[in-house]
Amino acid sequence: LVLTVNANAKALVLALINANANANATPLV
Repeated sequence: LVLTVNANAKALVLALINANANANATPLV
């Protein structure tokens, strides 16, 4: 159970990092 929770947490963190990177890559109009 602990391993699956850690895997899910890492996936969420990576998703947040990717979302932030995409937001930073988009120029503000």
